[in-house]
Amino acid sequence: MNKINFTIVKKNRANFRIAIVQNETKELADLVIDASTENFEAGQEIEGFLIKQKVNPKFARKGALDKYTYSKEAIEITPDVFVTFNAESFRYEIKCEAKYSNICKKHKFTWNPDRMVWQTYADRRMFKAIESFERQGLAVSKADGVRGMGVIRVETSKAVERDETYTEDSQINLSESEIDRVVEMLQGNNRICAGFFWKSDYAEFKKFEYKNGGLFGTHNKVTLQNYRQQFKTREYVRRVCHGFECKTVNELLTRL
Repeated sequence: MNKINFTIVKKNRANFRIAIVQNETKELADLVIDASTENFEAGQEIEGFLIKQKVNPKFARKGALDKYTYSKEAIEITPDVFVTFNAESFRYEIKCEAKYSNICKKHKFTWNPDRMVWQTYADRRMFKAIESFERQGLAVSKADGVRGMGVIRVETSKAVERDETYTEDSQINLSESEIDRVVEMLQGNNRICAGFFWKSDYAEFKKFEYKNGGLFGTHNKVTLQNYRQQFKTREYVRRVCHGFECKTVNELLTRL
């Protein structure tokens, strides 16, 4: 928690309108009038700690200014939301109160009832969710989730390098019958197939957040119809297994 400099712009009935200047940008906000702020005056410059107030999602108004309370001393804040990275499932995870779960739904997270967490494979969705939580004044513990980005980047880089040497005769840790079983599972369940690392021609398929081309033998032309299907082929599953050196079916499923 860092000290912040702000200016009292004017005094209203229940709060002060303040201007917070950080990194050469000015942000207007409201400051609650209480025992610690009642003697502030318009035009006064203040240095201290601002604690953002939580906003009930039911009553959140679009365009409303953030509201803060003031403290001279730093206050230890207990996180409301925990964002972590699960190396075993290769997913970002969010744990929060049920009343804030609409944020995870909005950003297309998947609920894992066994772990009681929301999961996603996309760092972009993770950051969008964090942004939404913080906009509502919630304290977010996110260091572990951000660390996971580095883990994914390293693992992917190694897998891509291995894929450059892939041939139909390349040895993998799983049996061919296990590969067949995974392909069968993918055909019957779209949720398993995340298309984890492969995104599309952004201009054409912006709404779907995919990019033309892809790794591990995917097509060079992506269409909305064949996007998911290309990640369900036997060759693709085998190449991912080879690239990531997957040792179990469950591990392979997390990389798809």
